[in-house]
Order: sequence, then structure tokens, then C-alpha cells
Amino acid sequence: MVSLPQLRILVAIAEYGSLSQAAFHLDMTQPAVSRQVQLLEEHVGQRIFDRDAKGTRVRPEAMVLVERARRIVAEVEAFADDLDREMVQGEIKMGIVPTASAHRFPDLYRGLVQRYPGLKIDVHEMYTAQLVEGVRRGSLDLALGSLPMAATDVGISRLWKEELLAIFPANEEKPVQAAEFRDLAARPFVGFAVGHGLSRRVLELFHSQDLQPDVRYEARGIATVIGFVAAGLGVSVVPAPMARIYQQAGLVHAAPLVPRAYREMILIYSPNHLLRRAVRAAVRFMESASQRPV
Repeated sequence: MVSLPQLRILVAIAEYGSLSQAAFHLDMTQPAVSRQVQLLEEHVGQRIFDRDAKGTRVRPEAMVLVERARRIVAEVEAFADDLDREMVQGEIKMGIVPTASAHRFPDLYRGLVQRYPGLKIDVHEMYTAQLVEGVRRGSLDLALGSLPMAATDVGISRLWKEELLAIFPANEEKPVQAAEFRDLAARPFVGFAVGHGLSRRVLELFHSQDLQPDVRYEARGIATVIGFVAAGLGVSVVPAPMARIYQQAGLVHAAPLVPRAYREMILIYSPNHLLRRAVRAAVRFMESASQRPV
């Protein structure tokens, strides 16, 4: 009897023209793929592929088998997809860092609720430390935070990297084109309050250069940090999407850091075996969607 895994192998080899590539995309070993091809050919009573130094090609007389296999695999995947949509229901309590709310997350949120119309997501803005504690206590099912993070007793998935930019008052006579950390350390600095994930990352960047920022002011919200810079109280380092929004509004001037610097966004959740179906589905969706080009 022909199995569904064998049909998937048949379609993958026809698509990639290589046993090794088919094995890679199916997350199988090449010997395992070869064995299943052998069993399939024995079952249908004919050779399906020609193999040579250039790769593996479907024999002309076997193309009808490949096309039928494609239709079957597509129908099964469509059925599984529809079943997945219907089974994922309920409410997810999700926390996010405030600096994520204006970039990428709204699109991820929209895609998630379109994918799973029976899913309700209750979103709360918090600092990374609060997100971790919420996941630990169970008051949050899922959280979108950033590295660095000290906790090791929660699950994380790495999502995307986001560039950090230096910001300056917009009315400076000679706008900086590229900001070195030693120059930033010599000026009054507007930082984020303790507990804010971005505060840890910015300090980490200065310390990697054996420098310490001269923090004169601290604020909890990014709008306040940027407002202080716009008012001429100092300089700061913020995510590029927010920096560009306020630069376009004429409030600040943004410049790349030297060396260029980034923060990494992550999902935070309980160990996998504790996740409800809806939370697992949300994690899988956001992991996949975050890898697509912006």
C-alpha cells in the first residue's frame, strides 16, 4: 500500500530534482528517502526516476503518478489547514514591549487573527522583565520581548533583528551622519528606566566599547525619551522604526551607530509541553511570519 509520506517524497524529488534536497526539505536522511523510493517503485512495479550525475529526474512514463501524487498531497494539506483553522479557538493573553507596538507587531497581529478567526488576543504593553514574570505566573500566555534576558526557565523563539539608531535634537547645526559610542558617551544621555529591555541592550552596547553613558534623564515610554531628545536635553539610542517616524515629523535627527547595532525580538512562553493548542498555533504562526521579508 502506498503511504502519504511516500507521496510527499515523490513530489519533493520531482520538485527539487535531487534526493539530498528532497531529504533536506522533508527533514529526513537521504538513505531513508532512498529506501522509501525503492519501496514505492517495487509497489508500482516500475522505475519512477532516472538518476545520474546531474540529479534525479522523473521518467516520462511516471509523470502521471507524480501529478496524481501532487493532487493528493495538496488535498490533504488543504484539509489539515482547514482543520487547523477550525480547531484553534479561545483567548490568548499576550504581552508586548511598548516599542514593538508601532512596527511589525500590528501586521503579525492582523495576520494571526485572519488566520485563526476563532482566536481572541488580549494585548497588554509591559517591560520585558514584567513579561517574563507574567509568563511565569500564568497571567500571560505569550509575550513579545527582546534580548538580552536573564531568565532561563521560560521558552523563547527568536523572531527578527531590528536596527538601533542614535537620535539627536533636530535643530543641531551639524547633523551627525554616523554616531560613534565614544561621542555619545561624551554627551548628556536620555535613557530608559530600569526594567526596560531596551535599557539593558543599550547599556550592553556601551559596555562592549568600555564606555558608560552619562545618563541624565530616564523615562518609561519611548515617546517621552524621544520628546526629551527633541527638547534638547540629550541624545539617545532607540529602535530604527520609531526613530524614523519622529525624524519624518521633524522632531529628531537619526543616525546609524558605529559599529551598527541591533536588538533581537523574541517570543516568550512556558515550556512547550504546557502550551495550549491556541498558544502553540500562535507561536508557530509568528515564527513563520517573522521570517518573511518586511
